Amino acid sequence: MSQVEIQTPVMINGKIYTKDSGILLSQEAREQGEKDYARAVAREGIRRESGDAETREGVMSDLLAVFITRFCDLAEKLAQAKTLEQVREAASEQLEFARAIKAVDMPYKVKGLNDSAVIADYAKVSSAVNAVIQKAKA
Repeated sequence: MSQVEIQTPVMINGKIYTKDSGILLSQEAREQGEKDYARAVAREGIRRESGDAETREGVMSDLLAVFITRFCDLAEKLAQAKTLEQVREAASEQLEFARAIKAVDMPYKVKGLNDSAVIADYAKVSSAVNAVIQKAKA
């Protein structure tokens, strides 16, 4: 397997190497190192611009609470609806909220992901978490 010098910063096992470091990597390792470095730079930018993980978690928790509350309101009104007009009224009460959410530039869309890719990422993370929980239970 041929080795190549790095021309741009790479991250290997959490350590950053620059062009001047003189290390040689396989083409595959160099490409992965470049991707890992770019991801680390992006994550640092996100942290710097949007707050630490706890802040982002708090914002997401608040948003989830709004979604749950809105969903419960809709479910309650739909369950009580006796006419199609009441169903439409229940749905229309949520329309402004739905439009506001759709207007947000979601990070998954900026990344170029679609709904299926997001669900697949969630399933992968969920499976990893479940494996840890199952192992801890054993």
